[in-house]
Amino acid sequence: LFAHQGMAPLQVTEARGVKIYNVSAGKTLPEWLSEKKKTSLRKDEEYKSRIELIQDLDFEAASNRVKFSKNQRFLAAVGMYPPQVKVYELEQLSMKFERHMDCEVVQFEILSDDYSKMCFLQSDRTIEFHAKFGTYYKTRIPRVGRDMIYDPSLCDLFVVGSSPECYRLNLEQGRFLKPYALTAEAANCLDQSSAHGLLAIGTTAGIVECWDPRVNKRVGMTNVAAAVRSEGFSGGVGGDDGDVTAVRFDRDGLKLACGTGGGQTCMYDLRSSRPVCVKDHRNGLGIKDVRFHSTDEGSYLMAADAKIL
Repeated sequence: LFAHQGMAPLQVTEARGVKIYNVSAGKTLPEWLSEKKKTSLRKDEEYKSRIELIQDLDFEAASNRVKFSKNQRFLAAVGMYPPQVKVYELEQLSMKFERHMDCEVVQFEILSDDYSKMCFLQSDRTIEFHAKFGTYYKTRIPRVGRDMIYDPSLCDLFVVGSSPECYRLNLEQGRFLKPYALTAEAANCLDQSSAHGLLAIGTTAGIVECWDPRVNKRVGMTNVAAAVRSEGFSGGVGGDDGDVTAVRFDRDGLKLACGTGGGQTCMYDLRSSRPVCVKDHRNGLGIKDVRFHSTDEGSYLMAADAKIL
């Protein structure tokens, strides 16, 4: 990963239709250059469009989660073997600290604008809270968690997993609230819209449930597995193919994208129970994540499985 100033063209080589970008090509500033000289280069176009690598951004085995802080000044990444979290300060392009943990991190949330408050959902059913100085508090949930999201308007932490319930932990009161009772035996993922606050939960039964945390009621649900079957795809019948493995609202909150364990992606308009479109990756691999991406040319939906994007 790298931080960039401006949009300078990179050195590109192409072989058999595959483009390779050389991020380390071009001029570099000597370490002995004075701050006064660096300040004088602020108007230099080549200096403004330089690309600089973030130092020490690597893990021994793999990293499965990466997130930016709300103020966009810090980058947090969690890795495995050994389980650990590393926080980087982007202005300095260097690692601020690293902490090792007792168990692998499944999901994590940055609760504050910077890195000072974070919580980690671990594979041993533990939710671990961190402050600036390190570990602050630990608590456990009844079943293994698979996904987690934080609602800052209510100070509620929502956790779903191998349970027919969505657990709610209120961080202001410091206690668990009555969980949401789901129609399926377990849930895989969840997402909340920043526009209207609805919570979408993808279940192992192929159903997406929408809950309103303001009234703590289910306001709607749709059968994604049935929609996939109606389009003539083989995925969604038996096994884990019918699981909803990824959900995501768009920025306006009117569209909802869902990924299935069979490799299909459905996009819904919240005003209709039928999907706007259904696409198949055609490799039988489950969808890992779906994201909306907006550009000047329009809005796009990106879906990723274990091999392709």
